[in-house]
Amino acid sequence: MLLAVFFVVLMAALALSVQVYRSVANIQSGTNDQRTGSGLLANTIRANDATDAIAVGSGPEGASLVLLEDGAAGTYETRIYLYEGAVVQEYALQGSAYDPALATKLIETNTFSFLYKNKLLTITTDTGSTSIALRSDYKGSR
Repeated sequence: MLLAVFFVVLMAALALSVQVYRSVANIQSGTNDQRTGSGLLANTIRANDATDAIAVGSGPEGASLVLLEDGAAGTYETRIYLYEGAVVQEYALQGSAYDPALATKLIETNTFSFLYKNKLLTITTDTGSTSIALRSDYKGSR
C-alpha cells in the first residue's frame, strides 16, 4: 500500500514538473521571438543610418519610417512600415510608389509607431518598444 502511494505521488510530481517546464519554455520562446524581431528591426535601421537620412513617408497602413541613401543611380529609400499584420521593409528608388509585394517581412505585429527626438528613434510594436541612438537628423515628411 505504501509503495502504491509513493508511486502516485511520484507520478504527480513528474506531471507537475513537465507542466512547469512547458510554461518556462513557452515564456523563453516568446522572449526570444521578441528579441529577434526587435534586434532585426534595430539592426536594419542602424545599417542604413547616415547623416540626414531619417524621413517619414505614407505607407499603405499609416506612417512609414524612411531611411534615405544616395547611390550612383539616384536616391534610394529603405521604407519600413506596417502591412497586413507585419512590419515590412521595402527598398525602392525615391519617389516610386509603395509596393508591399516587393517588401520583406521583418516581424509580425499589429502595431507599428515610431518617435524621433534628439537623435533617439523609439519604435513601438506589439512586443514592446526599442530605442535606437542614431547619427541621422530628421528630414521631415515625404
